[in-house]
Amino acid sequence: MSAQPQVLTERPTHHPAGEPARLAAMTIVLFPVRFFLGLGWMRAGTEKLISSDWWTGVSLDGFLVAQRELALPFMPWLIDHEFAPLALPIAFVVMVSQFAIAFALLTTRLLRPALWAAVTLNCVFVAMGAVSPSVFYLVIELTLLAALANGVFGEEQRRPPKPWSIGAKLGAAVACLPYIETLQPAEVIDDPAIILATVATIAAATEALALIGNVDFTRPRETLTRFHSSRRE
Repeated sequence: MSAQPQVLTERPTHHPAGEPARLAAMTIVLFPVRFFLGLGWMRAGTEKLISSDWWTGVSLDGFLVAQRELALPFMPWLIDHEFAPLALPIAFVVMVSQFAIAFALLTTRLLRPALWAAVTLNCVFVAMGAVSPSVFYLVIELTLLAALANGVFGEEQRRPPKPWSIGAKLGAAVACLPYIETLQPAEVIDDPAIILATVATIAAATEALALIGNVDFTRPRETLTRFHSSRRE
C-alpha cells in the first residue's frame, strides 16, 4: 500500500504560558523603514514646534507663496480661497498631525489611520510642488499599509483589497496625466503630476497583487461543482 502524501499547512503558533511570543519575520524586516519614517515625521513636527514663525502662521504663508507657481494647476485656487485664509489653524493642525503620525509609527498604535493621515498630507505636499521627501515617504507608507492589510503588526485577520479601491487609484493616476509637464529623466522627479500618477499606479498594482493572492486557484473543479449545485437549487 502506497503512503498517502502529506499536505503541509500553516498553523498558528501557540506559545506556552509565560513564554514570550516571537516577533513575526515581516515585523522585523519592516522595523527599519517604519522607525525611520517615524523619526522623519517627528523631526518635521519638532522643526515647527520650535519655530516662532510657524506659531504665527508666517512660515506657512511663506510656503504657500513659494509653492504657488510650482503646484498643480488646481492648487492655486485652494491656496487663495482655503489655505491662506486659514493659515494659522492649518499650521497648528499640521504640526499636531505630524507628532501624532510619528507616535503611531514608533509605537504601532493606531497605525492604519495614522498612515492614511500621512498619505493625505504627503499627497497635498506633492500637489503643492514639494515633491521631496514626500514621494519617498509615500512609498514607505504604502508599503506599511500593504503589510497591515496582509496581517503584519499583530493583526490576526487579513483585509483583502476591494476592486473599487484599485479602480479609484487607477482613476487618480489617469486624472494626473494631463498635468504632466515633462518626461525628461532629470526633471520628472520634480514633476508633481507624474509623481502622483506613478505612486497611484504602484498602489493600485500592489492591491491587485494582494487581491490575486487571496484567490484560490487550486480547486477550480470544486468551485465549479458548487456553482452548478447552487444553480440547481
